Amino acid sequence: MITQETQNQLTAYLQRQLMELTARCVNYTTDDAGAPLPRRDVYGRLAQHLDAFEAGNAAWRWLVISGLRGLGKTTLLMQLLDQIKAAPLHKIYLSVDEVTRQLGVTLGQVLAAYETLLGESFTQNGPPVYIFLDEVQYDPDWAITIKNLYDRSRRVFVAATGSAALQLQTNADISRRAIFETIYPLSFREYVRLIHRQTLPLEVTAQLREGLLGSNTGKEAMYYFKRCIGPVRRFYATFPQEITINKYLEIGTLPSLLRLHNLGVAYDQLKKTVDTIIGKDIAQLQTFSPATLNMFARLIYLLTNNDVTAVDNVAHDLRLSPTTLQQMLDTLELSGLIYRLAPYGNVGVQVRKASKYLFAAPAFRSMYLNLLGTTLTPADLRAKVCEDTMAMYLTKLLTRRGYSYALTYDAAKNCADFIVDIHEKQQALVLEVGSGTKGSEQVAASIARHNLKYSLGITVSQSPLQLDPGGQFVNLPLSMFLLL
Repeated sequence: MITQETQNQLTAYLQRQLMELTARCVNYTTDDAGAPLPRRDVYGRLAQHLDAFEAGNAAWRWLVISGLRGLGKTTLLMQLLDQIKAAPLHKIYLSVDEVTRQLGVTLGQVLAAYETLLGESFTQNGPPVYIFLDEVQYDPDWAITIKNLYDRSRRVFVAATGSAALQLQTNADISRRAIFETIYPLSFREYVRLIHRQTLPLEVTAQLREGLLGSNTGKEAMYYFKRCIGPVRRFYATFPQEITINKYLEIGTLPSLLRLHNLGVAYDQLKKTVDTIIGKDIAQLQTFSPATLNMFARLIYLLTNNDVTAVDNVAHDLRLSPTTLQQMLDTLELSGLIYRLAPYGNVGVQVRKASKYLFAAPAFRSMYLNLLGTTLTPADLRAKVCEDTMAMYLTKLLTRRGYSYALTYDAAKNCADFIVDIHEKQQALVLEVGSGTKGSEQVAASIARHNLKYSLGITVSQSPLQLDPGGQFVNLPLSMFLLL
């Protein structure tokens, strides 16, 4: 129950959100000259759910969009809202973080006040109502609140965004109703489209992906890759290739940084994003003491320099128990900031050997090492950033393709960076990535060491596209890999 004063403030807040929606959409969906901003690839997937609802499929009326901070989830909401043709009172955008913090109310109370403002019950027959909710994780009961609304009304479409760990706040009952979409960092293709307004034909990307994920041998992969040489050259001829790739690896994976032309300002902004993940998203879990929360920044910095992370050693350095440190690492993974790669092998190997932690977007590693310094050479730093990028690409591509897979690393020295077991294909994909020129020796070493008879070996580097004499290993230029 809320007081009458709070109720009045809430009503005024909702009226202001309705009045400002058009201007807010313009700010998020157009550039400084008023031209529409290009859309991310995932926009089409999201719009399909909205289109299905508007075509009469009421089952598609609850969309949950999760992902790391800075990936443009709010912009995607605004682009969807901008396409909806509805009476001004029948579509609304709300920041759950803002309204719950400012007014001390729950999401359920906000929706009840909006229903009163509409002048009709959500359960009545009438035109569709569109409710777009940002940062829903700031109400711990957001999922059950929207579930109750879903069960009450078939004419209300709800799109909700939040942190990467949103699905942890749901249960099987809710998962049957909601459609979950994960937002990933920008691909290089998207970055070029947003910055240079240049588009690579979709069929070229499809050929590259088929070469990587649809081939059983190096010869098959080369068949697809060679067909892309001409289109790829023409694409890169439209902008400065090396400068653009470098900028992409530095900050270009995060849409929130694209309008910041000063690298120092971009890194400062990114540091604030990490501070918010720690100070708000992780603190909200109420799992860690204030003293432990203060250790997260140091832990992240250690991860930027480490090749692999031995829990006992890092726990000793930070004066934490191994159990607490593992909880911190698990939480950073759930936040979407890092990926954990187990060593390739059976369960015994994975228990004995240290895990490797890579960043979900290479911009985070670049930011930490540029702001705080590192003993890594520029070549080693570039190599680690390339590893982050490859893990980011593989995770997105394999998940979007619907594969069940295990993304691991080879713990032996002078072996490949990644071994991917694709269960549907009963095949291993063995990959090495580097910042300079490379041969296929490390990929070959991993295949031989683990007796991976049914495998495809790919080395991604500055070396030209070529197939080894045995027809098993492919050298794929980084410039082509980034267009997957």
